[in-house]
Amino acid sequence: MSIDRPALTIVTFITVLKHALDPRTWPPTCLRRIGCVIPCDCVLLGQPSAWAGQGSKRYCHILYFRPGELRISLSEIDTGSPPDPGDPAIIVLDSGILSGHPLLKKGVGDTISLFSEYDGTDDVGHGTMVAGVALYGDIKECVDTKRFHPPVWILSAKVMRAVIDPKDGAVHSSYDEEKLLETQILRALESFTGRYNNARVVNISFGDPALCISGEKQQSMLASFIDELAHEHDLMFVIAAGNNDIIDFPDKYPHYLCENDGECRIIDPASSIYALTVGSITQDYISYEAEGSLVPRWGYPSPFTRTGPGLNGMIKPELVETGGTIPYTVRTHYLMETAQTGIVVVNPRWMEEGTLLTTDYGTSLSAPKIANYLARLCKLRRSITRLAFPSKNRQLPGPVVQEISRTLFKYDRSALTRFCPHPR
Repeated sequence: MSIDRPALTIVTFITVLKHALDPRTWPPTCLRRIGCVIPCDCVLLGQPSAWAGQGSKRYCHILYFRPGELRISLSEIDTGSPPDPGDPAIIVLDSGILSGHPLLKKGVGDTISLFSEYDGTDDVGHGTMVAGVALYGDIKECVDTKRFHPPVWILSAKVMRAVIDPKDGAVHSSYDEEKLLETQILRALESFTGRYNNARVVNISFGDPALCISGEKQQSMLASFIDELAHEHDLMFVIAAGNNDIIDFPDKYPHYLCENDGECRIIDPASSIYALTVGSITQDYISYEAEGSLVPRWGYPSPFTRTGPGLNGMIKPELVETGGTIPYTVRTHYLMETAQTGIVVVNPRWMEEGTLLTTDYGTSLSAPKIANYLARLCKLRRSITRLAFPSKNRQLPGPVVQEISRTLFKYDRSALTRFCPHPR
């Protein structure tokens, strides 16, 4: 099957953070503080920062929060009512969902499992966090306003299950290797789209690190299959760029993201031509526990994100959204993963830990934010389908391009609130 490559008009309405793709254009100057070299791309939390040679102070616009702020009770918040029956639905392909979570149950439309021996319950926790972000978008904003009104539906398909690593006992997710993942995804999508005509957006927050798009590698079968599904079924796919394990932060940040022989490049199925691939940038809030640590500046690439380009030089990822960071402790010279430096997500262990929310990081959590934006735009413009993926023979009307650029892709960040407000 031949699939047309999207026209370059997609670039006109997708915000591509140039510094995420080509950090060589960033200022090379450094600052010296407390006996260590601080790259100008980073900031030492708790202290003002300056760009050397710029002649003016620039302060860190990162806000602190206390972990206690996440310990909200249902009596403190307004959970609203379920979405309307015809509101758009996001299909989340992941490890399932804990649909009984108090902040999720009003927005979960249906759950299925591709494993005969399992129901749709999440036994990893990953799918629950992803679904929560897909449901609400910016959960930190919901915490600040104490309003959790689900604007869309979540349709959860369990295509991953928990597997325990015999070496260290760690739990991770894995698909059924006895069956083709493509077959399982097709079954899930046919099950939902056959029963729900409001299923418009599909979120995929997993990938195969062995299929890194570097050198002369070809697109994987799964990525090609997703292109086929998007083309034939008019679905909008949103895929996480993937997390990298080569975190040389802060010494070589951000250059290592575009070096290391392509080892930090996106992983399949993120090379899908018709899908929107999403990388991660740092958010504007962080736990006070990280004070005294070194982190990238707000809006800069997260140390763990993967970068492009995609196949044949295609712009990938097309989009970025906040997905957390990993701070570097100056005093101990170690990356610190214990402080709450991720974005706010629903807590899959709320029963054991007694708190509805927690924090976590990863491009897996950046992608469902974009899925939420797409679904909310579909809610406002129900006649628009596959709006983000024009073929070379079908251009989007100018007004649509302008509206998408304003609302979704942050030429003006405030426009998203204006055009896609949370329901009142």
